[in-house]
Amino acid sequence: MPLPKKDIPLPEMGRFIPPDITRNYFEFAGTLPFNAEASTFSLANALWLAEASFAAYGDAKTVVNLDALKLAAFASSRDAAANVQFLKLESPDTVILAFRGTRIEGFEDPVLHLKTPLTNWSDLVTDFKFIPCNFDDKNPSLGKVHRGFRQGLDVIADKVSEAAASARGETGKKLWLTGHSLGAALATVAAVRLAADGVNVQGVYTYGSPRVGDETFINQFPVTSNSWRFVHHRDLVTTLPPAGFYGHVGHLRQLTRVGTLLDQPEPFSLRTHVTEGFAFARELADIMSKDFDIRKIDTFPVPFEALADHAPIYYANKIWNLQV
Repeated sequence: MPLPKKDIPLPEMGRFIPPDITRNYFEFAGTLPFNAEASTFSLANALWLAEASFAAYGDAKTVVNLDALKLAAFASSRDAAANVQFLKLESPDTVILAFRGTRIEGFEDPVLHLKTPLTNWSDLVTDFKFIPCNFDDKNPSLGKVHRGFRQGLDVIADKVSEAAASARGETGKKLWLTGHSLGAALATVAAVRLAADGVNVQGVYTYGSPRVGDETFINQFPVTSNSWRFVHHRDLVTTLPPAGFYGHVGHLRQLTRVGTLLDQPEPFSLRTHVTEGFAFARELADIMSKDFDIRKIDTFPVPFEALADHAPIYYANKIWNLQV
């Protein structure tokens, strides 16, 4: 029996702040297998890795439901160091490492008891350390990367190497790397670090990734042929840092507002831009008239479309709907 399509939620803060603790993650696992051997684009793998990137935001305090992974013989575990965390999924032939993105949290005002959304400070520091540095100080020929992303990987490098140990050698398991937002950038730099250490990285799928490295880094990226970069509509984070010194790795896969998938940027027209702007304004009005409660952060609208488009639930649900 085919799974029903997922709803595409209104741009409310509760949907924008991952994870979704009400979600049954990987509920497709029993009917849609992950293809560990895939060497070209796989829509099924894209769904698995989008779901893993979404689930990577869970932790001991915000536990997510991963029970469905047992249907595909996958075990799950998490590891963290400082502010960096990854979710590991492992089956008899596959290892998936999904890095957590930038956290947005709700803090309660002790006087008015109103909740305010704030970006996790340590994650924000990582995001904004954008001065370039050598990817490898001992081998400057590998190019330069965003300093915060390299330092983020440095703090957890030993744990990442240990988690990927079963993927070493010709008979090792197939290693896949993924992440959303900051997690996408960490997956990108991890691919280079692991490849340099002799690990065979089978594929890299990223969602809402910022720009990571310079032209030299991009040209020497070891998984270019099987690296896929998803951008949802006008996702603001994918335009940062501004173009110039930094660029993207991987083949583009563009998710449109209506849920189609393109292999090139969406064509721009003033008419479409205005029409979609009015549609987004109607969604905000819908939130304000039905759900909004100043005491509940979950009911706050996300005021800018380019910011709302970054939410991992849109990546996961729209790729899900392409399958059914």
